[in-house]
Amino acid sequence: MPRVIVFNALFFLLPFGIYAAYLLATRGSIGSASDWPLRTIAYLAIGGAVLMIAGILAFIHFDTGPTNDCASAVAAAGLPPETPCTSVYVPARVVDGVVVEGHFEMVPMPQP
Repeated sequence: MPRVIVFNALFFLLPFGIYAAYLLATRGSIGSASDWPLRTIAYLAIGGAVLMIAGILAFIHFDTGPTNDCASAVAAAGLPPETPCTSVYVPARVVDGVVVEGHFEMVPMPQP
């Protein structure tokens, strides 16, 4: 979760950083209020929001998701390879003083 927050903040603040670098290169200063008019800040915020949304959509599109461990779960259970699988949620727990996050595990579906 912190990674998502950091990436969103980075994408949102990127236009402000580029504008600050432009001001520093052309005027030698970024500290005066006249260098940051409200209209420019609004455009930068809109650009940052667009970049942030594009980043979120890119992460969603290119997400590989959980790996399909159905074949290994079926093999470990000694069942035929055509046995279908389902995922089961394993809640978060504390093991030896360390919090293990909740996750999904692939398990073979019970056969009637």
